[in-house]
Amino acid sequence: VSLLRADLAALGVDPLPTAPAPDLTDVEALGLVYTIEGAALGGEVIRRQLVATFGPASAGIAFFSRRAEPADRWARVCEALERRADDLPAMAIGARAGFAAMERCLHGL
Repeated sequence: VSLLRADLAALGVDPLPTAPAPDLTDVEALGLVYTIEGAALGGEVIRRQLVATFGPASAGIAFFSRRAEPADRWARVCEALERRADDLPAMAIGARAGFAAMERCLHGL
């Protein structure tokens, strides 16, 4: 979070308002993790584009430059999803809750 705040400050952008965390069951939380880790993979694509465009030391890309091995985490999430494949409807509730929380933040702009 501190890297993201530093990037926003470097870019002169105010942080988004926070949204309350959804109250989810364990299986629903797995659906939320799915959305978060999918976004992390997308963030890696963005990171590569930012580095190619602005260089690795540019102000405002520290958050995306933090390498946390999203591909390895994604593989573990997929394994967990496969183990709970019979709970897909509950996972979808968690995934939708994650998207709804982000939407609430974006509407606060």
